[in-house]
Amino acid sequence: MVIVLCSGLGTRTQSKGAFEGGFFTALNPSSVRTDQEIGNVKSGVSIGVSGEYYFSDSWGLYFELALTKKGWADGFYADERGTFTTDYRLNYITLPITASWHFGKTKGWHLNFGPYIGFLTSAEVEYNGMDVSDFMTPIDFGLALGIGYKFRLSDFSRLQLEYGTQTGYVNIFEVSDTDIYNSSSRFALGLLFDL
Repeated sequence: MVIVLCSGLGTRTQSKGAFEGGFFTALNPSSVRTDQEIGNVKSGVSIGVSGEYYFSDSWGLYFELALTKKGWADGFYADERGTFTTDYRLNYITLPITASWHFGKTKGWHLNFGPYIGFLTSAEVEYNGMDVSDFMTPIDFGLALGIGYKFRLSDFSRLQLEYGTQTGYVNIFEVSDTDIYNSSSRFALGLLFDL
């Protein structure tokens, strides 16, 4: 892998009007937060497709469409038998649309920042597998940030490594005494192609 990466390092940068697209997978640690505390982390996986349109060699518009697992560990669930500690598993289709700033000698480094929207596809508690999506807000919205590096593999392909976060600003429960928000990070590996 190191030999492939080193042999593919080139100085070629994207230019105005260029477009690249590809796919990625990511380890996705997630939790929830309130004004006072942060919940316990639960790990998941995300997969998706991405694209970027370049306005210049330094700036672009980056977007993704991803199946994203969120949730948190050691939450509380109550039914007729009592209150139990359980993990919550939330699945979203997320769509971040961010500005992308490319920097460094070869413009391989990039910083993404902008909004994201998430559409809840399922929600359940691990304790008994019960579907709790009726109690959850169907749309999540917040700020996405990311930093990464793109390694040139060939004249038309690149390998992308990225660390990113999504910070939600919508209460994930339809009704709750305390506002609770999604909070997640990710470590992504992607393959991109010049289109």
